Amino acid sequence: AQWLTSRGLTRGARVAILALNRAEYIAAYFGIMRAGMVAVPVNIKLPSETIAHVLKDAGVSLAFVDTACQQLVAQAVPVIDFDDAGPDGFAALVRPATFESVVAQHDEVAQILYTSGSTGMPKGVPLTHAGQLWALCKPLLPGAKDERQIVAQPLFHMNGLMTTKGVFRAGASMVLMPAFDTHAYMEAL
Repeated sequence: AQWLTSRGLTRGARVAILALNRAEYIAAYFGIMRAGMVAVPVNIKLPSETIAHVLKDAGVSLAFVDTACQQLVAQAVPVIDFDDAGPDGFAALVRPATFESVVAQHDEVAQILYTSGSTGMPKGVPLTHAGQLWALCKPLLPGAKDERQIVAQPLFHMNGLMTTKGVFRAGASMVLMPAFDTHAYMEAL
C-alpha cells in the first residue's frame, strides 16, 4: 500500500494482478485495497485480446505479474514482476513499511472481477468493501484457527479469493498451490 501511494497512484486507481497463485499475489491484492485502490485480478487463461479488453475496460494503471504472464500485458500498462530478482522487481521495490490503511466508504469498490464472457466479452463486476465484509461475517466454527486450508483455486476467481480471506479472518493456516494439479493436490492433502 505504501509503495503504491509513493508511486503517485491515488485512491480508486485500478491495479491488475496476472499470475499463478503465490504469496506475493496475496500481498499485492491486500495492499492494493489497503491503499484505497481497486484490485483487478485477471483470469490468465483468457486469450490475450480478451485480457487487453479487461485491462482497458477496467482502466488499469499498473499490473503485478509473474514472468510467465508478463507478455499477456504487453505494453498496455507498467508492470512489476514478482519473479524479477533485480532492482525493479517486486522484492526490491515492495518493502515492509508502516502505512495507515485507507478507511473505505460503505459503497466504495474494493475489486473488479470479470465474468467468463460466455456471451461476448467479459464484463466487470465491481464488488464493494462492504459486500466483502458481509460475506466474511458468518460465524466461525470452533477450532477454525487450528485448521489448514488448501487453496488451489485460482486467485483471479471469487472462490480462491474468498477462501483466502476466510483463512486470514480465522487466523488459520494455508497451503497455497500455484494451480490445481491432481498429484500435487493429493500430496498436499
